[in-house]
Amino acid sequence: MPGTLQQGTIPAMRMTRQMPSPSRLFVVALVAIAVPLSLSTSALGSDVGAFVDLSIANRSSQFERSWLQMVRRGSSQRAIAVATRKAYRELFSPFQTRARVTKLNAVDLTSLFRVALQAAGETQDAEYVRDAELDLNALRERGRASQTLYIQLNEALIGTRMFSEARILERAHPGRAVEVFHTERGDISAQVRMVPVPDVRDDTRDGTGPTEMVLSANGRLLVRRTVETNEPAQIIVVTSPNCHFANAGMHDIEADPELREGFQNHTTWLMPFEETDFDSVAQWNRAHPDEAMTLAYGFKEWPMVDQWLTPTFYFLRKGVVVAKVVAWEGHKREIRKALKQIGFL
Repeated sequence: MPGTLQQGTIPAMRMTRQMPSPSRLFVVALVAIAVPLSLSTSALGSDVGAFVDLSIANRSSQFERSWLQMVRRGSSQRAIAVATRKAYRELFSPFQTRARVTKLNAVDLTSLFRVALQAAGETQDAEYVRDAELDLNALRERGRASQTLYIQLNEALIGTRMFSEARILERAHPGRAVEVFHTERGDISAQVRMVPVPDVRDDTRDGTGPTEMVLSANGRLLVRRTVETNEPAQIIVVTSPNCHFANAGMHDIEADPELREGFQNHTTWLMPFEETDFDSVAQWNRAHPDEAMTLAYGFKEWPMVDQWLTPTFYFLRKGVVVAKVVAWEGHKREIRKALKQIGFL
């Protein structure tokens, strides 16, 4: 699940990311076990066991609260992924069989579907997308497979880099829908659409190291390429075109000659792996050609990036993070100090 974070605050269900991103935003879909990072695996197992007698809806609600606790604690994406896999396996996998889903009502099937998408969003594991497809097929057989659910599945397929399958789904179910996002600040309605899937070309060199996807100017082609992360000094900024704080930071950087020079030609402006708003990326790149944004292919390839909140600034020497600053407003002094640390100011 990654979002926009101001230090000292908790994002309202990460709604400051672009909409839609259903695999991350649906309250009922949250699947992370929230425990302090100091807890042992056995303690995590005990927490899981406490939920085994609950209904699907109650398990989902418990995990909603748990995920928020993990965000508050600043849990890394890897920790969230590990907790998600364990929780899903013990609490939801038993339901995800053809024999079991045929016996579930539409409400429970929808909850399972969203939980599976949440697991896919947190881990980028295709197996959870397959579970979501199983649930959606069962809903279709009952006449309850809405356009909204097809749009959510489309985004999950893109997020797990299953582009061929996403393209097939897009062609089979084009169109828009009105979706309700449940947030800590109340329900928000928004019109969502089936994401047009760009063509994809792989220009990676040897299959090792972090990779990014570069979007063409017309938004119709994604080119995957390897990123060199062993430079004497460099910056990685986790950002999003629809993040208010990222946009505020970019405005300030471009208006400050010293900051602009510090970031220019040394920075990878990297969008979180689960986001799918290609139109906004293309718009950002037109507005900021010197700070063009690319998309992370997957979080597992970026070990130096432990959190995908936007904006987060990582300052590296020879691939090692020497400074990290979360958020922009109120942190300009820290940004300047970090730039000096790596010799860019």
